Order: sequence, then structure tokens, then C-alpha cells
Amino acid sequence: MKPDKEKLELLLSIVGKKFGTSPRTPTDFAQLTSAIHQTTGRTIGLSTLKRLWGYVTDQTGTTYSTLTLLCRYAGYSDWDCFCRRPTALTQLKNQPFPRMLLSSRERSP
Repeated sequence: MKPDKEKLELLLSIVGKKFGTSPRTPTDFAQLTSAIHQTTGRTIGLSTLKRLWGYVTDQTGTTYSTLTLLCRYAGYSDWDCFCRRPTALTQLKNQPFPRMLLSSRERSP
């Protein structure tokens, strides 16, 4: 499976934030594997994580179950749920305009 690049990058960013850093070393990936296992009760391979973060080059796609496992670690129920959630930009567009930025004529008393 070749996931949408933007969504995958966002998921990896969220996983990195929860982990405390974006993994860059073999030790980081080993610790992330342990953190994922502690949180979800499921294991994920070191080589899978390294491939997803670009630590090793490989043209292989990833599986839905791997994406779902990362989503669960990040706090989502699965990959589909993660993909359906509103993006930050959509959320920003849907918020009411901050009152302090309205001109005095536009403010209601």
C-alpha cells in the first residue's frame, strides 16, 4: 500500500511528538519500538520504522496494519479514522474569526 504522502508525513510527525523526538538513530528506533509496544501491546519491526522515516531506502510500500498500529500509538483508532479527521487548516477555517481582530464597526455591543 502506498499511503498519501502528506497524511503519512503528518502521522509520522504526530508519532514523533508523542515519542518526544523524531527518530534518527538505531537506538531511537529501538526505543520507539518499545514505546509503541508499551502503548498498544503490539510489536512493529525496527526495519519497518526505519523505512517509514527514511533511515533506510526501500521502495516497498507499507501495510494497512502498520499504519493502523502507528495511528493507535498516536491516539487514533485506525488509519481510516486518522485520514478522515479534519486537518489543522480545515479546523482553522471552521473556527469563528477572533473577536479582537474585528474592527470596532463589526463588533456587536
